Amino acid sequence: MTMIETGFYFGTCTNTTVTTTARIALELSERRGDIMQGTLGIYGELGGGGDFLATIDGNNICFATHEPKHKISIVWQGAMQGQDLVGAYTVTASGILMRVMGLGHQEGTWTCSFSKAVLSPASATASERARLIVRSKGRNEGPFLIHDFVELLIKGRWDHDADVSTDSQATWIPIGVLADHLARSAPHDQQGSDFWPDVSKDVAKKVVSGFAATVILGLLGISS
Repeated sequence: MTMIETGFYFGTCTNTTVTTTARIALELSERRGDIMQGTLGIYGELGGGGDFLATIDGNNICFATHEPKHKISIVWQGAMQGQDLVGAYTVTASGILMRVMGLGHQEGTWTCSFSKAVLSPASATASERARLIVRSKGRNEGPFLIHDFVELLIKGRWDHDADVSTDSQATWIPIGVLADHLARSAPHDQQGSDFWPDVSKDVAKKVVSGFAATVILGLLGISS
């Protein structure tokens, strides 16, 4: 893959100024000409993610995210190298505290790998309408909106012997099978780690739950 495609990307960013690394979850959701809409989630000891509009020039990408609390702006630049987006970023912090600490200007690097395509427009519409039922310990729970279900699943609400289905209840899939599939679908270098439970920031949760929803809807036959 040499062109930048819509989809989910996962990896890390390293602030070389403060020598700190965090995980990143990137969703590139829609492209119109040379502009691509996206969301960057950062989880760990760094911050500064959010929604953005990126400029695409061949296999190069440039976008900016902002953290109003500390008056921080971050410019991210990268290029597609095989299955990976690799680049650098620059942090500009105009808040008094950050400047007093000598952190008015910071630099870093980032890399993330393509993991899964986003839902097609038709599937995205279907996902918004989808309602999931969970059959656990002899009773049904729900219906749940897909993102509500994903959040509860990540938090460990159900045992692995519970089953999940759409509201039609035509096909039931064990939660254990679903969880195993999600684990295998996670970025290769983060499989078997705390990739799912570690999502504590809202913007990171938005990207990761979107990725999980795409996997789940595929298993249930909703996505295409």
